[in-house]
Amino acid sequence: MTTSYPCPRCGATAALPDGCPACGAGPDLEAAEVIRLDAELAGLSTELQEARALVTSLDRRLHDTRARRNQIAARVVARRQPSPVPAPAPVPSPALTSGSSPAPASTPSPAPASTPSPAPASTPSPALASTPSEPVEPKLSTLTVQNVLFTLGGLLLVVAAAVFTAVAWAQVGVTGRALLLAGATAAVLAVPPFAARRGLTAAAETLAAVGLLMILMDGYAAWAVDLLRVRGLEPSGYAAAVLAVTAAIALGYSIPTGLRGPRIAALLMAQPVFPLLAATAEADLTGWSLAFTATAALDVAVLRFRPARFAADGPGVVTYVCGLLSATTAGVLALADLTFATGPADAAVTGLILLLPPAVVLTWALLARLALAQSIAAGLLVVTSGVALARWAWTLPIDVRDSSWHAGRIALVALLIAAVVARLPRRLPRPAGAPSPSASPPPHASSVAGGESGRRWIPTAVGDGAWVGALIVGAAPAVTVLLAAVAGAIRSREAAGPVFDASFDAAVNGLQHDMPAATVLTAVAYALLLPRRTLADLGLTASALLGLQVPAAFGLPWWTASVAGVAVGAVALIAAARSRTLQEALYRIAVALVMVGHAVIIGCGRAEVAAAVLGAVTVLGVGTALALRNAPRGADVGAGSFTVGLLAAPPAVWLALFAADVPVTGRVRVSLGVAVLLCLIAHAVGRRLPGYGPHALGVALLAAATAPIWAVPGSDPAVLYAAAGLLLVVALLPLPGARGGNALLAVLQPGVALLLLTAPDLAVVLLEPWTALDDIWSGVPPVQSPVTWSAIVALAGAAVAAAAAGWHVTSSPLPDAASRGGSAPAAERPERRPAGPVLVAGWAAAPFVAVLVPLVFAAAGVSWPAVPIAGLVTGLAGLLAVVLAPVRYVVGNVLAVLFVVLAGAGLAGSAAGHGASIAALGLVVGTSVVAGLFGRLQSDRVAGWTAGSVSVVVLSYTIGDLIDVGPAGPSLFVLGAAALVIGLEWVLRGRRAVEARAPFVVGHASALVALLIADGLGWAALVCKLWALVLTVRALRPGETRSTRFRYAIAAGSTGLAGWWFLLSSRDVETVEIYTLPAAVLAVVAGWFARRGRPELPSWTAYGPALAAAFLPTLAVIANSTADEPHYLRRLLLGVGALLVLLAGARARLQAPVITGGGTLSLVALHELIQFWDLVPRWVPLAVGGLLLVGVATTMEQRRRDLARLRAAITRMA
Repeated sequence: MTTSYPCPRCGATAALPDGCPACGAGPDLEAAEVIRLDAELAGLSTELQEARALVTSLDRRLHDTRARRNQIAARVVARRQPSPVPAPAPVPSPALTSGSSPAPASTPSPAPASTPSPAPASTPSPALASTPSEPVEPKLSTLTVQNVLFTLGGLLLVVAAAVFTAVAWAQVGVTGRALLLAGATAAVLAVPPFAARRGLTAAAETLAAVGLLMILMDGYAAWAVDLLRVRGLEPSGYAAAVLAVTAAIALGYSIPTGLRGPRIAALLMAQPVFPLLAATAEADLTGWSLAFTATAALDVAVLRFRPARFAADGPGVVTYVCGLLSATTAGVLALADLTFATGPADAAVTGLILLLPPAVVLTWALLARLALAQSIAAGLLVVTSGVALARWAWTLPIDVRDSSWHAGRIALVALLIAAVVARLPRRLPRPAGAPSPSASPPPHASSVAGGESGRRWIPTAVGDGAWVGALIVGAAPAVTVLLAAVAGAIRSREAAGPVFDASFDAAVNGLQHDMPAATVLTAVAYALLLPRRTLADLGLTASALLGLQVPAAFGLPWWTASVAGVAVGAVALIAAARSRTLQEALYRIAVALVMVGHAVIIGCGRAEVAAAVLGAVTVLGVGTALALRNAPRGADVGAGSFTVGLLAAPPAVWLALFAADVPVTGRVRVSLGVAVLLCLIAHAVGRRLPGYGPHALGVALLAAATAPIWAVPGSDPAVLYAAAGLLLVVALLPLPGARGGNALLAVLQPGVALLLLTAPDLAVVLLEPWTALDDIWSGVPPVQSPVTWSAIVALAGAAVAAAAAGWHVTSSPLPDAASRGGSAPAAERPERRPAGPVLVAGWAAAPFVAVLVPLVFAAAGVSWPAVPIAGLVTGLAGLLAVVLAPVRYVVGNVLAVLFVVLAGAGLAGSAAGHGASIAALGLVVGTSVVAGLFGRLQSDRVAGWTAGSVSVVVLSYTIGDLIDVGPAGPSLFVLGAAALVIGLEWVLRGRRAVEARAPFVVGHASALVALLIADGLGWAALVCKLWALVLTVRALRPGETRSTRFRYAIAAGSTGLAGWWFLLSSRDVETVEIYTLPAAVLAVVAGWFARRGRPELPSWTAYGPALAAAFLPTLAVIANSTADEPHYLRRLLLGVGALLVLLAGARARLQAPVITGGGTLSLVALHELIQFWDLVPRWVPLAVGGLLLVGVATTMEQRRRDLARLRAAITRMA
């Protein structure tokens, strides 16, 4: 630290701590500090100069590096060459030989190294590199600007030329006009070569385009003035000539100049030449198709003979698009012409013309050597050939046995095309026996026949496409015969009507005689195209189609369709049994199922036919399964056949009995016997043929599950069959695999049926008691519906089935851990023990036994309230059994729901009289107390306390209504019960805090109910006062925390405040502040106490509600004041109160009181100002507004000046 300094008094050198030795002045610390700061400033100045020198050096290095980077980038761009194209002599693109700068247009030019300048915006300093910037609009590149300018310039030149042609030259003669136009065109076309040689390619392209357009305008001008009598020609012919000449000139012009634009222009102008010539010749659709085909051929020639052959560059893409459009148009026109052809000769000619466009496309594909294009073009050619041949064959005059054989003609065409295509080389699957040619035969290979020599040079891609095309051609007759088969099936079904009452002599009609022949021809066509492994399936498909078509094609009786279906299904099943792979077997099984299903549907014309068909299916399926039990296909084909055979047996028996006129009840009982027989078969198959055991089990389960369905037509109660189905399913449980999802699904249907069929009886004990609530405590016993004993027997059988299932599942060696689970937390869950068979059987039968008790009382016709009390006692006993059980399983939770429903129905059913209700509620209270005291799980105990608390409240209300002590009696009784429940919460809070929440909620909710049912505002005020007393006493419970006591105190105060409001309302007090000020005081006390314990609590949270309650209502009243009611005193007091709140908040430095008080005071002042607004002179608002605007403008100007100064300072620093 500096200790010497010049003495401020005498100038001599002084030092700390002695002072000045000359004049004797004491030490001066500030003078010494000045000397120290001068030395520090000198050092900082030196550092500043060094930093400026470093910035200047870095800026120079930055500019030097950028300049070097731009030079190297320019050399890299100059060395860049266009992408190579597959042509012998590639020509560089004109766009890359332009005279524009090789460097990117957006690259800034380097600044001189000797001139310091700020860094560009595109290179931010490292210190600011991570700072996010606002999105900046991207600048246009120079290339984009150049293109826009050239486009607009060219457009303007064209418009100028058009105007000159149309208007400006009207003052000269025809010769002068021609000379002027020719001279202008020549002048424009003379410029591009010079511009191109100087590297101005874009300018040259633009001027060349303008010149070529002027040539077209020259042609139009010649037509307009009838130069050389050109108006004597056809307009379309003259236009074709002008376009052809212009295209030739453009093509010739592009050769010496090397420009790309004239070539594209020549191509585009050549496109309409041939169509215009067709228009001149007034050609029909054939001529127009030939014209567009010629245009497409011209495009192919252009692609072939241009320097970059078949390249997809700019001109190439244009050529491809034009050729595609021309070929498509030609094909559409030829197809339309072929559609309108009427005779074989016309169809042959138009068909040949239709082949020309795809032939042109195939020629292009062959020349371009593109495999994919060759495949597509060949396929398109084959498809068009099929269309042309089909149309020609369609027009042939053929009539055999009153049939035109249209389907046969199409199938024959498909066969001819398939025969030709089958001889072509291809890589795709080939038919059996066909030679497999090499894709690239060796040069020394010799052919043994002329056909093989020609076929050897056909690319395999062409063969692949032709093969696909032949398949598409064959799709037309295939769809035709398929639709014919569907139509035949429909005709057969129509002939087999009505169901079970059709005549054996009814014949099937509706199909042409050629459909079977068309089916055979189509199958042969596909056989020529498809490989050998598909021939068997193809033949099977053809057989199935023939089986559907033959009866309708030859007028056979309807039942022959069933015979054909069974026969084809048997053949398909035999083929599936001999299949080598599962995929083959699946398709053949599908064919067998379709044909057998068709046979069954047709056989429903008569019951005996249907029974015979189903019997044949049973014999065929079971026999096939027995034959394949040890074969490779036994696991799939054999199992499937066995399943279908067993499934067909029950309906076969039913239909046989129906054909024998057996009564429906007898058929139902026999069907039950068949179901029993199937269960016995399942047991036998499971022991003797374990491979088919699961399938026999599935059929037996299905028969047992559907027992309630086929029992509906009979006179026996269907509910008994539902119970029988459950017993049959349980009887199948010993079989392997019966205890999985299949058994559950099988139980589901009879179980649901049992539930639905016993629903009316169950509603008597579960739903009907609730109707007593409509006329509660009327003393009139409710009407009780009868209950059928068949429902009781069925439920008893279901209970036996459930018990047997539980016994079997528990006594099996499989682990039973998955059949039970718990709902209690691990901390209080008792140790699990394996449940014994008796216990599980009892739990399984419990729900049925529970509903059986009240059902028996109802069926016996006992008087009210025996049935609801029985249901209540049963439900409560069941709940106690569940709650007090030492081990809880999942079934216990489910049973608890049922017992709650049963007990609730019993409780509701006892509501018709006070005595029954009090007895029922007493039972509920006792049960709830037992559950709350001795329940094994905490959730059970909470539920018990909840139910008991609610029951006590309802019981109190019932007693109050029964005693009839006046209008206030029920509410006071309910309030007393609520206080009693709160007392229970007081007791439980010490040892069972979690369980105490239930009486806490019920008690306060009951107090609210007591308030709602109070008779008048005065009694409501009394209820609030009494409950505030209860809350006050509750707050004094020993052991409570300070915050809990505070919450109870606030609740008591709020309840008392509500009572105060009710009391004021009952006395018709209308002064707002008498209501709001007590609430505000209570809120202030609560906020003060809250901030006392939590100093960090915001003042808005602590005092905001109090301030709002104090000020807002009064502000609303003042805002609505009128001249008749000015509220002077209220306005004065509100202002004084706001001022006091503001001062208190300022003293305590609290935000909420200051802002609220100040805002309220401002609003009061503004209200007073508004009262005298008319007395203010009119110039005052204008003056204030003007001063405000001037002030804002001055501020803005000052900030702009400061910003400019800051920018200038930063620029100088850089």
